Amino acid sequence: MNKRCPTCKKGELATTTSAPMPVTAVYSCGHAFGPGTEPPPDAAAARAKAEILIAEIRDALRRGVKHYAVDGRPLTTDLEIVEALRHDGEITFEPRR
Repeated sequence: MNKRCPTCKKGELATTTSAPMPVTAVYSCGHAFGPGTEPPPDAAAARAKAEILIAEIRDALRRGVKHYAVDGRPLTTDLEIVEALRHDGEITFEPRR
């Protein structure tokens, strides 16, 4: 277990419990984690991945790659592409010829 709270990075590990209860870590800041209560992903890493994805989408648009939503509708801007990814979880594309 982490000695610092993975959420706020301030609280210190106060206690852990185990059998017969599921293992739970309780931090001095009040945050607690156990099975099914995973700490949130690192926000900085998630933001960096999103920025790289958007840069790649913009580069593909500049190069003439055509993007389509799952329903076949053309996506012409980076915002439309991101919204389609958020809504449908996937898109299709056709490379420039």
